Amino acid sequence: MLNMEDQNMMLCRKLEELTGRRTIAIIYNPEYEEGIMEGDENFLMCAIQQETKFQKLNNCNVILSGSGGDFRTALLMSYLLRNKLAYYSCFVPSVAGSSMCYLILHANKLIMGKESLLTQIDPIFEHDGESYRALKQLSSPIKELSNKAHDIWQFVYGQLEKLLSHKHSLLGSRKVNLGDLSPLIYLFMGKECHEDGVRYQEISRLNLNLDLAPEDQILLGKKLVSGCWDKASEEGKRLIIQTKHGSYVLDN
Repeated sequence: MLNMEDQNMMLCRKLEELTGRRTIAIIYNPEYEEGIMEGDENFLMCAIQQETKFQKLNNCNVILSGSGGDFRTALLMSYLLRNKLAYYSCFVPSVAGSSMCYLILHANKLIMGKESLLTQIDPIFEHDGESYRALKQLSSPIKELSNKAHDIWQFVYGQLEKLLSHKHSLLGSRKVNLGDLSPLIYLFMGKECHEDGVRYQEISRLNLNLDLAPEDQILLGKKLVSGCWDKASEEGKRLIIQTKHGSYVLDN
């Protein structure tokens, strides 16, 4: 009988056999609402450096699961993956939320199931103890809210444009212009609630590098995510990075 660690390592090996790419799973414990936190990029860097001692990470399939978190840290993590990996696809078996989607936008390709879910990626800010979606407050009659929303939105839009301009992003080698970003912004930022989901059918209408995962890959991916959740819950860990060689775990 395999323990949780061995089971998760075995699932990574099976996914590698199926996809022909190295598998790295970045899994956040859903019991911790914080999700991505400042400093997680350093933990990811350490895990990648350790993995390169076993084998070069030129061609990877990065499995993501989490509800999002700190925007700037998610950007740093996306640039780390982009700069360290010659090619990486992002595979979402179940859910990747909010700022975690920036790791996806920087990837060569997104792989997901028909029912996989990505949530809205627009930034949220605090004002007088209340949370607001920046995009929804651009035309606020409250000048302080509107100004703050514009400042945040201009920064996010600039980062999004820079990220998608990379020749290996989801837009490929195409030059980024407003025509490319407008439908993406509308789909990923324009829904009524920040938690509203976007599924394969909607994303497939955009001109992105997107593949529909076969059912056997979805099943293996979900089992791996569930196994990492179980390990994180049992050990009280916030983040697990899992590979076929073992796991790297991070406390809250």
